[in-house]
Amino acid sequence: MESVRKYFFHALTLALLLALQAAPARAAATITTVDSAGFVGDENSLILNASGFPVISYYDSTNSDPKLVFCFNATCTLNSNYSMDNVGVAGTYTSLELSPSGFPVISYSAQGVGSPNLKIVICTNANCTL
Repeated sequence: MESVRKYFFHALTLALLLALQAAPARAAATITTVDSAGFVGDENSLILNASGFPVISYYDSTNSDPKLVFCFNATCTLNSNYSMDNVGVAGTYTSLELSPSGFPVISYSAQGVGSPNLKIVICTNANCTL
């Protein structure tokens, strides 16, 4: 009985070692800072465009503006950052979707006189530069 236990233990150890060696190495995650000017990034929304590149809307608390980041590569190390509405306190609670043409459409809240207003930006090109 003792030899069966030793055999089982050695077989189990060998199986675990082989499994660990056969496990594929995990690639390191890529972390990219796309905006760090002040207190930014709250209430964000992200979608991937047709190329698989991130498009991100978020609130810039420092300037009270909604912003949009359009990434030109998968890791977003090449990107454009735009302020979409710099009138008053605007941009909280962003929500982002792409139109059938692939253009960003962003809704957000803006403080009006006495109560919040719902606003929407409908971009006229893929990276919302017009």
